[in-house]
Amino acid sequence: MIILVQVMKFRSVSRPMLSVLLPVAALSFLATFCETTLGDDEAYRSIPIEVAASEADQPLFTELSPEASGVTFTHPIDLDHPQKYLYVGGYASAGVAIGDINGDGRQDIFFTGGPVKNRLYIQDVPKDGQIRFRDATPEMIQGGDKWGAGVALVDIDHDGDLDIYVCYYDAPNELFLNKSRVDALEFEEAAKRLGLDIVDASFMPAFCDYDRDGDLDVFITGYQYTDPAGRPKDLPIIEKDGEYSVKPEYEKYYGIIQGLDGRPTFTNTGRPDFLLKNNLSEVRDRDKMTFTDVTAQAGIEGLGVGNSSLWWDYNADGLPDLFIGNDFKVPDQLYRNNGDGTFTDVVRTTFPHITWFSMGCEAGDINNDGLMDLLVSDMAGTSHYRSKVSMGEMSTNAEFLRTSEPRQQMRNALMVNTGTPRFLEAAYITGMANTDWTWAVKLADFDSDGRVDVYFTNGAARMFNHSDLGVSESEKVGKTQWSLWENTPERLEENLVFRNIGDFKFEDASKEWGLFKKGMSYSAAYGDLDNDGDQDLVVTHLNEPASIYINNGTHNRVRIALRGRASNRFGLGATIHLKSQSGKQVRQVMPMAGFLSCNEPFVHFGLGEDETIEELIVEWPSGIRQRLAGLAANHHYLIAEPTEYEPPQDESQPPTTQFVASRIFPALKHIDPDFNDYERQPLLPFKHSQLGPAFAIADVDGDRVFDYYMGRAKGTPRAVYSNKGRAKLGVKDASAFEDASTHEDMGALFFDADRDGDQDLYIVSGSVECDPADASLRDRLYLNDGSGVFSKAATGAIPQIQDSGSVVCAADYDRDGDLDLFIGGRVVPGQFPVTPASHLLRNDSTLGDPKFVNATREVSDTLANTGLVTSAIWSDANNDGWVDLLVTHDWGPVKVFVNEAGPNGRRLVDQTEQAGLADRLGWWNGIAARDLDNDGDIDYVVTNFGLNTTYHPSDKKPELLYYGDFDNTGRPHLVEAKFEKGKCFPRRGLSCSSHAMPFIRDKVETFHNFGLSTLSEIYNDQNLSKSLQLTSNCLESGILINHSDQNQISFSFQSLPRVAQMSPGFGVVLDDFNADGFTDCFIAQNFFSPQVETGRMDSGLSILLAGEGPTESGEIALRPMWPQQSGILIPGDAKAAAVTDFNEDGWKDLLVTVNDGTIEAFENRPHPENEVLQIRLSDQAGNPTAVGSKVTATFKGGAPTQTAEVYAGGGYLSQSDNILTFGCPAGSQPDQIIVRWPDGRVTRTQIPAGTMKVRLNAPKKN
Repeated sequence: MIILVQVMKFRSVSRPMLSVLLPVAALSFLATFCETTLGDDEAYRSIPIEVAASEADQPLFTELSPEASGVTFTHPIDLDHPQKYLYVGGYASAGVAIGDINGDGRQDIFFTGGPVKNRLYIQDVPKDGQIRFRDATPEMIQGGDKWGAGVALVDIDHDGDLDIYVCYYDAPNELFLNKSRVDALEFEEAAKRLGLDIVDASFMPAFCDYDRDGDLDVFITGYQYTDPAGRPKDLPIIEKDGEYSVKPEYEKYYGIIQGLDGRPTFTNTGRPDFLLKNNLSEVRDRDKMTFTDVTAQAGIEGLGVGNSSLWWDYNADGLPDLFIGNDFKVPDQLYRNNGDGTFTDVVRTTFPHITWFSMGCEAGDINNDGLMDLLVSDMAGTSHYRSKVSMGEMSTNAEFLRTSEPRQQMRNALMVNTGTPRFLEAAYITGMANTDWTWAVKLADFDSDGRVDVYFTNGAARMFNHSDLGVSESEKVGKTQWSLWENTPERLEENLVFRNIGDFKFEDASKEWGLFKKGMSYSAAYGDLDNDGDQDLVVTHLNEPASIYINNGTHNRVRIALRGRASNRFGLGATIHLKSQSGKQVRQVMPMAGFLSCNEPFVHFGLGEDETIEELIVEWPSGIRQRLAGLAANHHYLIAEPTEYEPPQDESQPPTTQFVASRIFPALKHIDPDFNDYERQPLLPFKHSQLGPAFAIADVDGDRVFDYYMGRAKGTPRAVYSNKGRAKLGVKDASAFEDASTHEDMGALFFDADRDGDQDLYIVSGSVECDPADASLRDRLYLNDGSGVFSKAATGAIPQIQDSGSVVCAADYDRDGDLDLFIGGRVVPGQFPVTPASHLLRNDSTLGDPKFVNATREVSDTLANTGLVTSAIWSDANNDGWVDLLVTHDWGPVKVFVNEAGPNGRRLVDQTEQAGLADRLGWWNGIAARDLDNDGDIDYVVTNFGLNTTYHPSDKKPELLYYGDFDNTGRPHLVEAKFEKGKCFPRRGLSCSSHAMPFIRDKVETFHNFGLSTLSEIYNDQNLSKSLQLTSNCLESGILINHSDQNQISFSFQSLPRVAQMSPGFGVVLDDFNADGFTDCFIAQNFFSPQVETGRMDSGLSILLAGEGPTESGEIALRPMWPQQSGILIPGDAKAAAVTDFNEDGWKDLLVTVNDGTIEAFENRPHPENEVLQIRLSDQAGNPTAVGSKVTATFKGGAPTQTAEVYAGGGYLSQSDNILTFGCPAGSQPDQIIVRWPDGRVTRTQIPAGTMKVRLNAPKKN
């Protein structure tokens, strides 16, 4: 079916306008190329780009001097200007825009002025290869005495040239309709006639065809007014009937908001934003074109303090969405375009957190996955000193940081698009979280290598946030903020650029690329000033001329201009997808981005060494999808929107995810009442009262259907959930747990405690909501009567353990036929990081008479005081037939206790150093085991805090933790420390540190001194040396690849893929979910319990890694599956992870607990061709599920040999069911099952053809 496209045609009349003659110059070929009309049969035009050869030692950018470029525009700090109070915020900046004003094919530059007039620089014909501009500013567009802000160069009237729209502070915005020719500048001021003469604290315009009717609408960001008389002495508040309001004459400056305490609060207030709809597509007459305010009816509301806004289609539905970056405590907004003229703010359900002081923003695809990401800048210091002198009295903002929704954090935010409604956040892992007081952020492929790089401008007119220069409330009376800060120094900072080297890795290239300029830089725009196809830069500064940076890059590139027909003329809002040999890229045509800036309205793609574009797809705002192929590199392309097109036949099936959110599993909710861990230890890095819940799975009533227990927090009820099939859960009898609400559950484990063959339940008590050795820390054992009804075991059945614990896991380490327990000690309440006691409980039970003995010191010399235990697993690490114990630690290594024969029985000997693991000190959380490389031994995946937090330790720069009496009060305190440039500094700031230890403020006196002081200068070496010291040098989650044999324990460490390091990992499960013969890995992510200055570590969504077996280099291939592939999307504080086939289709499903949230359940989608081999072992009473068995499955037809063990406890506070599953890919069939049973005996069983479910019983003992 051929669809004819309605081409936009308009009537226009002549109007009086300003005309300024320009020197006549010969038209360039590029000017002819850029003429706005193409024939109906022309898809595109192109002309070649001449790429200059690079010169030796030449930086990527060359800054032209003002004398060479002719651009002398300077935005001064004018201390005599009556509106100098505007230098405090973003109004201090000039706006900048790049575009071809006179149609000669060369880009011109427009600057808005505040204390000076607007300037328009027209580019002359280059001479001797050197570009040069002339100030050709007509008086009409100079702005008079108005204070200008943002500017857009955009074709408002759809006539093929760029018009100029300027925002002003408290003065009518101006629109200059462009009627220029190459030899003459002609403008008509038309803002009032068109309804665009808004008078407010207008900041930045952003044009886009949000309703897709073919014309351009505009969103105008509002900032805030400044009271020129300063804050009034008497608050101008009116109270009537208990309601408060501001006196009318002050309403533009101040407002009443609800404070965090719920009380009315008088404060400076933001200004409204405006969404103005263009009617040109309706009237089709430029003379009748007007804009109508549709802000309210579109659903855009509230008073923001907008520093930036951006149209971008974040969800790729073809509709432009709107992001607004707000300053201060006003949350950012993400308005999803509903397609009916209305918008919905979805920022809370889309981003994990946002910036606190949002500055500039821009969208781009930073990881080349075809999805648009978003980078928002803030003002976090790049050095220890800059960070510490700007933190201030954080206690005044603690409640805000703890409760804001979404959470706001003072650092840049890089929102990574996952193709689902939820984004990841990746600023820390890319090294771009802290870039100083940043204004503009520019995402462009500056070196044309095919990856988007990032440029930041920095600095400020004064040291506004220097904590030593603060003022009291009384000093603010009658003064503006500027008058309070006017006599402080300028804040001079370095601009930064980061080269994208792929895989979320960026490197600082500021000096190498010639962009390391120190000053007060604000707005920046990019465009191709010299017509060589790459991105040049224009940057504005305070008190010095704007910088013109010419790009000297030599990689292949293309530059694309669009000419809309049914769409707006320049194709604003279009999405362009490019595919070449190196991969895929995407751009959206949204030139108004960054900070007070407008880029040229063209698109640039860097191609690296690629010489051909295999495919280029343009998705026009009209909905037309245009495909071009075989385009040569190093060309300018002018692409026309088709006048007729054939809609593609979409024969593709919706993508099938590996998992799908379950609709049958009940929404079990964990409630964790808030507890103030910091009352006793104010300098704790993290809370320890929100580390659960656990999850345990077993068949407790003998019906061959698995039942469940989910751990509960102190003060909440609990029960075992009996399963009637397909997750139909109920509670038989909860009376045994009636007095359990005084405990906080940590680890939970089903196992046969009393040798009667059924599943009893052991629960570890933990948390810090009590004193050490409190009765609420006593562990509990519940005995099963065989029908799933539990009773509490008699006193004496287990030792009276009253430590705050973590994990419990079971195995028959001494081969006496019953299951022994390891219970890890997590923390001593109020005394972190003092080592708690861990315990090995030997099972000495007889039938019906449970009896556990604390054999820890009998069995091991070091296990009792092993450290801050987070998890553990019993596994045969050295393949000698005896289960060993692997233990993960906070502030320590993953330890290996090898099970060896001793003179008086089995011993657990610490061989961590021999294993090569002693020096890898992390904040390990979970551990799971399986043969990942199909070599017959067991490998391990260990979860850690990852690479996307404020902590980045290494061997040379470890994180340190001290615990000691630093203030000579007899009370120990915590001190965190880090390294910078070879010096050790305290990690925490002066405010919180001196609150805990007042001597610090007396000693250093100022934030400046604190920022300069090293750790030993503040706390002195003697006190530090006497304190308990812990070290961390590795926060990567990874694989322990097993190289052990019976004579030597040995591991190598392999980091997991970087996307798996996006957030702290906790629960971990290893299973072959897609039955391809290779083990996959699931990791539960996020940690909501850091102290408020650090903020939630909530950047992850949990992750599935698809196993692809061993590589030639000996590593293990685990391919990240993004949420739109895995189907797994968990934005909450995920903790335990377990697998079981709860929908009874033969494939293992996934259950994930969430602290203070609802359990997440995902059903595994069966593979259409692969099959699952299920193996269920049975052994005698005492160990009826054959825990500790090692099972190897061999196959015919090409499937690899696979090995796994039966576990009781592991991961993080997790217990999966006892059925082992092995993948049988298409074309293969099971051959033999080899079982090494818990007692060491080995059996081999041939599998009949077609058999996929096998139940094996242990051989009878002689």
